[in-house]
Amino acid sequence: MKKKFLALVISAMTISLVACEKGKTTDDNKDEVTGITENNLVEIKAEVVSGRSDIAIVVARIISLIDFPNDGWHWAEYVLDSVKYKNGGFKMSFPETVPDEYLRTNITEGIPLSDSQAKWGRVTIEAYNSAGKYLGGFFLAGKDWSIEYMYSNRSFTEKGKIEDGLEFDCSYKKGWNVIYTNYWKRTTQKPLNENFKWYLAEATCDIRPL
Repeated sequence: MKKKFLALVISAMTISLVACEKGKTTDDNKDEVTGITENNLVEIKAEVVSGRSDIAIVVARIISLIDFPNDGWHWAEYVLDSVKYKNGGFKMSFPETVPDEYLRTNITEGIPLSDSQAKWGRVTIEAYNSAGKYLGGFFLAGKDWSIEYMYSNRSFTEKGKIEDGLEFDCSYKKGWNVIYTNYWKRTTQKPLNENFKWYLAEATCDIRPL
């Protein structure tokens, strides 16, 4: 009887462990550099190479210059997340969607879009001290490339070259996208052999740039 009871306990424990393992959330399918998951969510875990000891708060937002009907051009801001800066870094998550009223339609003059009605917004990630003073912006960069986060309300492409020679080779999907950029190209194709790290570009004045 004792042996039968022990076998039942072991069997129940095994089933429980298997069930927990199947239900466990992992980051195996997340890009460890950008934090974008296979479900198109953004979960950033940043260790900042060059930071400041007085950083207290990190705020991510989309800032867009939008032409409002009957009201002209105005800046629209949408806060994605606001977190504490701890141990030389920060963790933050972006919402799955961004309302259309915070997104713009025009991108780069002279570059054709596959869908002229597509709306998008680019992300800024900002550093503040405990008094709310703007200290600068965080960015991801490697030796030759830097990274920008962008949200789009639909899939579209942006391909071509402007007068100064800058080439655009971007295929955006609906949701969150990463743009890799340098002096001569902007692309959604991840460059090879590039080691990206988080840095702080310190502010030259107290006013946050738009």
